[in-house]
Amino acid sequence: MKIKDRDVKILLLLLIVAIVVLPYVFFIKPTNEKIDGLTAEIQTLSERQAYLQALDQNRDYYLKSIEVLNSARDELIANYPGGIKQENTIVFLRNLELTNPLSMLVISFGDVASIPVADAYVDQNGEEHEALTALAQTNTINFTSTYEEMKSMLAYFNNYEERMVVSAISMDKKETGLLEGTFVVNQYAVLGTGKELAPAKIPAVEHGVVDVFGNFVEGEEEEVAPVEESNEDEEEEDN
Repeated sequence: MKIKDRDVKILLLLLIVAIVVLPYVFFIKPTNEKIDGLTAEIQTLSERQAYLQALDQNRDYYLKSIEVLNSARDELIANYPGGIKQENTIVFLRNLELTNPLSMLVISFGDVASIPVADAYVDQNGEEHEALTALAQTNTINFTSTYEEMKSMLAYFNNYEERMVVSAISMDKKETGLLEGTFVVNQYAVLGTGKELAPAKIPAVEHGVVDVFGNFVEGEEEEVAPVEESNEDEEEEDN
């Protein structure tokens, strides 16, 4: 089959177009797109580099600021105990009752809530710091006291070394002149500071008995040995 001159020219034209277009589609265009992507990435990295260089120029200022903030944080949480335990709270309230002669009738302990405060981190010196967790507990106490005893109790809470706040109080004055009411105490603590909660100082309890003369006798009660029946009794029963 003989190809006409016109068809030959069309084939040559298509071949020329393919030679021109195919390199652009499969090589030049992808390369240009890659170059554009690298150019945008270089621009982003250049801006990031400029930002980090500006930070590095102020390195000393930032490090000193971090030290100031850490010092302020440590000072802020210095008076928070290292935990909340019910036995410690009971001993504290008992000491409050002895120091300020008011009577606590009913004590209701709330649940201890925990709130994450700061994540664990490693400082510029390579020292590891634990995560900080805040604890909070709300206790409700029914009491009876005089007006002066109530004021003394509030002052005791206000001057206490650990974080403890009377958040609410309500009271009524009875015909006897005594106050009866309820106050709410919020306790706070922070875990992760390295401070451990000291065990409750529970006073010793006296053990003993009172004799027939009303005297207190210390010590444990003596065990009484069971009385064994004699053989003579058994012989009398047989007779």
